[in-house]
This record gives sequence, C-alpha cells and structure tokens, in this order.
Amino acid sequence: EDEGKGQGGGEVDRTPAAAFVALVDATGTEEQLEIAKAGVAAGLEALPPNAKFGIASFEGDSIALFDFRGTVPSSASIPLGVPAAAASPSAQHDDTEDLGPSALGKVVPLGWFLADATAAHKEAATSALDAIAPLASAEIDPRRNLLAEALACVVGYVSGGPQGDDDVDEGEEDAGGRSRAAEAGVACSRVACFLHGPAPAGSRSRNLKGGRGRRQGVVSPTEGFWEDLGSFASRRGVTVDLYATAASTSSAEPFDLRSMRRLPELTGGRLRLYPSPGESNAPQDVFAALKEPVALNATLRMRTSNEFDVSGVFGGLVEDPRYPHLYHLAACGPHACFAFDFKFTGSGFSREPELKPTVQLAFRYEVFAPVHRKAEAEGEDKGEGREYAMQRRLRVYTKQFPVAKSALDLYEGADAHATICVLVHKLARVVEDQGFQEARALCEDWLINLLGEYNLSLNRRLLDQGGAVENPDLDFVECKALQPLLPLVYGLLRGTSLSASVFAQDPDRWSFLRSCFASLPPKDLSCALYPQLSTFSNNRGYRRVPLSWRHLNENEGVIYMADALFVVVVYYTREAQQTQEWPPPHGGLIRREIEDLGMARSVQPRAVFLREGVEDGRVFEELLLDEPAKVGTGSSADFGYDEWRAELAKEVADFLASPP
Repeated sequence: EDEGKGQGGGEVDRTPAAAFVALVDATGTEEQLEIAKAGVAAGLEALPPNAKFGIASFEGDSIALFDFRGTVPSSASIPLGVPAAAASPSAQHDDTEDLGPSALGKVVPLGWFLADATAAHKEAATSALDAIAPLASAEIDPRRNLLAEALACVVGYVSGGPQGDDDVDEGEEDAGGRSRAAEAGVACSRVACFLHGPAPAGSRSRNLKGGRGRRQGVVSPTEGFWEDLGSFASRRGVTVDLYATAASTSSAEPFDLRSMRRLPELTGGRLRLYPSPGESNAPQDVFAALKEPVALNATLRMRTSNEFDVSGVFGGLVEDPRYPHLYHLAACGPHACFAFDFKFTGSGFSREPELKPTVQLAFRYEVFAPVHRKAEAEGEDKGEGREYAMQRRLRVYTKQFPVAKSALDLYEGADAHATICVLVHKLARVVEDQGFQEARALCEDWLINLLGEYNLSLNRRLLDQGGAVENPDLDFVECKALQPLLPLVYGLLRGTSLSASVFAQDPDRWSFLRSCFASLPPKDLSCALYPQLSTFSNNRGYRRVPLSWRHLNENEGVIYMADALFVVVVYYTREAQQTQEWPPPHGGLIRREIEDLGMARSVQPRAVFLREGVEDGRVFEELLLDEPAKVGTGSSADFGYDEWRAELAKEVADFLASPP
C-alpha cells in the first residue's frame, strides 16, 4: 500500500530534490578523460528538469569544485591534506584540523555547487567539462595520490555534514545530516566517481570508525576504510558509483577494486571496470543508472510465521543493530537482488493446511518520481517539463507457501537460477574466509550430495529391494525445475569466481565480477556464469546451443552469438563472410537482439564483432566453456564438460553405493 495522501502514489514533498554529483579523476590520459566527460554528459541527459547536479575534478592533491551561479561556470581549487585554515583563511577552526567536507562548504557552499538540471545549466556544464584537462605527468606525484580522501570529502560534503567521527551511532538514521543537505534543496545524492588510477586509502581513514577484525582470505587490508565510508554514506542517503577505466588493456597499475568494491555495495551503487577507453560503456552505464527508477533511503522488514526464522542475509542489505530482521538500503534499483537463509525454530512445518508457512516483507522507501498534474491528466504538457518530487511509499507483500509432501515434491518446487544465486553468495563468503580451494571443494561436495539425495529419492523403491542405480540421473530428467542447474554449477567452477589464478593475475577484474555477482538477479547471474550461445543463418536463429566447437559444427547456423552478460560476441564464420552482410546491419535480427539485451538489464553489454581468420578469435573461444580450459582452476571442470560430467557420475554412483 502507498503511504501518504499525494497524487501518484505517495506523500509529495516539493522542496527537496535528488542530486547527481560527478567526481572526475583528472590524473588520467586524454582518452580516459574523454570517456569520463561523455559519461557525465550522459548522466545530465538522464536527469529530470528539477533535479540538481554538481561537477568536481580531482587533481592529485586537490579538488576543483565548479560554481554554476553565473552565466559562465567558475571553479575553486581546494588542496587536500592541509590545514583547513590554509584552504579557507576565513574559516574559524583549529589550524591542525585536516581539510574536510565542512571546509569544502566554507569555500564553495553546497547551494552554489549544486545547480538545477535546466537546459541553461546543462550547457554551462559542457563548458565546465571542457575546462577539465589531463594533468601533465610532471604534475602527478604518486606519493600525493589523495583520491580516496577526495572521494571521502565529496561524500561528506554532499551529505550536508562532516564525515568521520559521526554524531550518529552505527545503524541509527541520520536525520540531522540529511536535514543539513536539505537546506541546499537535496534529499539524496548519487556520486559518480570516474577512476583512472588507484585510490589508496588516505589520511582521512583515521577519522573513520574502524578497528573491527578482518577475516583471512582475499579481504584487502584497506577494505575497512571503504567499508566505513560506505556505512557513513548509506546513513546519509548518499549512493556512490565507481566507473574505473584503465589507460589500456596492458595497464600494469591496478585500481585496488578489491578494497573499493565495498563502497558501492553498501550504498546501492554500481561498480564498473573497463579495460581501456575504447572498450568503455561508461556513458551508456551512467545513463541507465540515472534513468531507471530507484528506491532511496529504504528499509526492509522481514517477518515469518513461528515455525521458522531468518538465519542469514545476502546482498547489499545492512542489518539494523537494534531491531531484528530490519535492514537498511541507501538505494535499490529494479534489478537489485537479495537472498535470505532460514532455519527451523522447532520440529518443522505443520501439516495442517490452515497453518501454511508465511513470509511478509514490508518495504518502505522514497522515490524521486513525476508528479501527476491535472494538465497531464487532460492530455497536456507531457513533455520534458514534467515536475518531479520526492514521494514516500510503503509496499507490503505477504506470501503463504505449501509444504512439500515428498522430497521429489520439494525438488520440483525449487528454482535452479535462484539456487545458483544463493550458492554464489555463500561461496563468495567462503572464498573470503578460507580461500579458493576450500570454496571449490565445498561446491563440488554440495553438488554430489544434491544429486545423490535426488537419485535416492527417485530410486527409493529400487534401492529398498536391494537393487543398484547403474546410471544416475545427473540432468534432473524427472525434475524440470532443476534441469538448468548442472551447466550453471559447471560454469561456476570454470569461471572467475573460484579461480585463484584470475585473482592473482587480475585482482581488479575478479573484484569487479565479485561485486556485480553480489547484486545481479538470478537469471542475469546465470548468463554471466554460463553464456548463452545462439547461431544464425538466413535471418533464422537457433537458441541455447552447447558451448563447444563440436556442437557448433553440427549446427546449421553460420553466425555465432555468445551472450556472457557483460559482453556479447558475434562471430562470423568463413561461410558467413561469403553469404552474410558484414558488419551486422542496423535494424537486422542480430542488432535487435543485442539492443533488447541491453534494455532488459542493468548491465549494458559491450558488443564485439569478429570474423574468422581476420580478427583475433580468442575472445569468442574463451566463452566456449564446454571445451577444456587453457588455464586451470584446480577443478575437474578444467578438462571440459563431458569429462567433468563423467567424473561427476562416478562420484554420485559412489554416494549411492554407500549413502550416509
């Protein structure tokens, strides 16, 4: 149900607005900066007219804040890591205090920094972006890289109050901080940081609450800084997106996304990694992030009937320390995904039909949505002049579930994509705590136990009579709901999530995928784990072709398209080059397929077009997971799908021969 009396589904507050703030790293190359500027411009185009925006640039050891009050934007360069009085002589505080967001506000008040997203201001923003130039190499001192500090200052600045030693206890709503931001007409902010190099945790880390113990495994020693900053930003209603673009595919200096990923995860933001400016989809990703509807400053409460209770939660939810089963979300888009574990509180579920297990979700949030006006209802003024306002809403969803009558009934009620989603979440924690080898072993054991128990239930009568199962069912032939599961687990074992070698060689790529997997909806995650391969011939398509050369050669298609969520690879065979138009024509079947994929997802896939014998085909070949792996992960899946399946059949047969 909606909370409040406003038209259009909520109580309307016409004063505060949503703000988009761009922080551009000017220490990158000219190509990197051009992509960042295009991303900012795309974000501005996605904003409604009465939203607000601000632009800042990072210049190694200083921040430049743009002021849009005049006809021509001006900027103020504010040094970082120096006494506040040195940055603002009129500031009345101790010279030993480091420059923070309060000092930023004294140099450029937040109301000057944030401008309405009108056509005139957007044109001024173009001039401001043109003024951001890459720093000369002589101006960049790696020892004075204070990007982490700059980002922390900007988060505190747009939230309307100082960051660090917060006057709000952990988990408490910070109404005071948000009210200070509301003085500048801001109810919530979304900060997009365009990264072009690493952001080592700076001097402000000492001002952030920390000291908690860190787990062993792949957790970075500097993760605490970003986790604390994320908690602070979440309490203040600030969402942070990180768009990291490397200078080139051979760039040797990592971003340290292993640590930084906690910031967007805890604030409901996005983390994107682009291997080079030429392979960057940043403008499309920024536009999509700001165009989609987002729930802001949200709380989610989970209630269950007495027989069971919540035992664990996965995703970007932050549990309230005072109230059980109450979770906070700074931002939640339509593609965000969360998962819950349950445990019995007694002997199990009742068999009485009137006592079905029940779950209730109460989701309370704010949304910056168009205001339904009388003129629009009469068919007038439907253009870009539509007014947007903050609305408070409440959704309550109650669901009762039937109790399975048998084990097979339980399997049939499962969902393969949701199952693999929860498995990925749990194994990610195992990787962080105990490492990759233990995670792979647990994944393989889990699958053997699942298939073993399934075959025990399927062949109970035969086994009770002393018979043996000669050919275990590995494909869930008798359980349609779980039939997609086996290839997905194989893809998980073959992929980057459980690969120690990928983590060692490219920790940024591993961290980027780890962060994305933490929030992807089940079907999108399934596509990322095990790509969808289609073939085309004479404008006809063939779906779900196995990921191997043998099956491709047996198929009638001559154009292959592999969809791996983040990238879509179109491969023209030699035969296709003779009979089909190259490149795929706009408006054709293949182009329409790619456009539809981008519209249906939060991730904008990068399209790669290859010709056999002309371009390097390794990008396509790497997606043929059914083939033996070129780089091993330590799993039997390294030998290819058929060999892995044969080995799995032996393990399940051993399980059935001596069940637990």
